[in-house]
Amino acid sequence: MTSATLADVVGNYCVTSLAFDDRVDAEDALSRLEEFSDILAAALYDDAGKLFAAYSRPGHPHQLPMQLPGAQGYQRMESEQSE
Repeated sequence: MTSATLADVVGNYCVTSLAFDDRVDAEDALSRLEEFSDILAAALYDDAGKLFAAYSRPGHPHQLPMQLPGAQGYQRMESEQSE
């Protein structure tokens, strides 16, 4: 699955959370990304471009941008760790 496809899937899961301003539900949806071992962090932004909900893989804390990172609504960042 490509990053763009995965971003679309997650975004579709979170539409209701955003519409009803339900951060807990949005974070629950993002936490399902744990099953994808190559994803260390993810963020969901509101329509004003501000951080709405976030996920960081346990053991891999990330500082996520507080503003929308790019025009596409998603940004792929390579891990700084070499595996």
